[in-house]
Amino acid sequence: MIQKSFSLVLEALDYDNDTSESAMSERSQNPAFKGQLIERVLLSSMLNPSEQWQTYRHHGQPLTLDYRLRFRCDSNYYGPFCNKFCRSRDDFFGHFNCDPSGNKVCMEGWTGPECKEAVCSQGCHQTHGSCTAPGECKCHYGWKGPLCDQCVTFPGCVYGSCSEPWQCVCDVNWGGLLCDKDLNYCGTHQPCKNGGTCTNTEPNEYHCECQEGFRGRNCDIVEHACLSSPCVNGATCVEDPTGFSCTCTDDWTGHTCAEAVRQCDRSPCGRGATCQEAPGGYKCLCPPGWTGRTCQLDTNECEMSICVHARSCRNLIGGYLCDCLPGWTGPNCDIRNSSCQGLCLNGGRCEDQVSGSRCLCPPGFLGKYCQNRKSPCDSAPCLHGGQCVEKDGRTITCNCPTGFSGSFCEVGKPSLMLA
Repeated sequence: MIQKSFSLVLEALDYDNDTSESAMSERSQNPAFKGQLIERVLLSSMLNPSEQWQTYRHHGQPLTLDYRLRFRCDSNYYGPFCNKFCRSRDDFFGHFNCDPSGNKVCMEGWTGPECKEAVCSQGCHQTHGSCTAPGECKCHYGWKGPLCDQCVTFPGCVYGSCSEPWQCVCDVNWGGLLCDKDLNYCGTHQPCKNGGTCTNTEPNEYHCECQEGFRGRNCDIVEHACLSSPCVNGATCVEDPTGFSCTCTDDWTGHTCAEAVRQCDRSPCGRGATCQEAPGGYKCLCPPGWTGRTCQLDTNECEMSICVHARSCRNLIGGYLCDCLPGWTGPNCDIRNSSCQGLCLNGGRCEDQVSGSRCLCPPGFLGKYCQNRKSPCDSAPCLHGGQCVEKDGRTITCNCPTGFSGSFCEVGKPSLMLA
């Protein structure tokens, strides 16, 4: 066990206090000269291994001495007794680093007490798959797939599956050791022609019960095809070299006229309308401006008072035209015209009116758009033909004609009459 106790002797020496020539000569000729002892410190204590420094202070008569001590473990050794060994490695014997306490910390992709076990790809089956390097998923014998979760069927198994390796569990309607025998040949191949009835007899075998007028293994030899009345819904049967054909009525189609005709396939709706199948026929969804069963009639929108604020409404083919009153806009004249926006200047307030818009000017401005500033001279304050002169936009002076004076030329001078 490592010893934590220690004894420390510190000596403070004076090498150059004596500056005489003899003392300096002695020091230069004697390398072993230690100088004069000033203070000796004796310390016995306990110290645990750590990276932290421990601070000590010695108070002596000639001096005070501050010093620090620490006790460190050798490289790769950790713990309070320096007896825990840990050395980082990345090889066959492990893949880890060491934390400050000497514990092994596995590198990414490795796990286990010695960090020797690779971490397989996510989802790799724990039983049927394994790995020797991080991110792998190698399947054990009898298993396959990216995650080794799919069993391998018996060699040669055709229409079968497995829950354990080397099985061959047949799919529905398949049989045999390799699941290659068709137990439903009738359903898979439908070999019987011309309305013949098929029966499965054994794997990969069948029997056809033919309609009257047909014969052969697959009922494909025609004798008198129309005897069995194959055509339905009022259709007419006609025998031909290949068997028969049916002449269908207007509402039916198909080889035996058993399929109802889709009315919309004939594109009965006009003007871009959408056709929908309906009981007993079809229905046309007309676009705006058109009406009628097939959307061929023009709608008179003006009869529906569609124009709100307008002088008149004119019906057009497939549409209409509104003549809007002043101040209104839009296809239906129902949108207030934004003619006021940015119209009035100098803080003027705009008002929409049926006949247009007008600007209400603030004091000191005038004009249609409040663009002119009022002048004190506009009121003609100077009398008797005096000339008004504006100063700084607020005050005026009047230049009076001869014979008048005063601020507004209101005072007449008396004239001198000579005899």
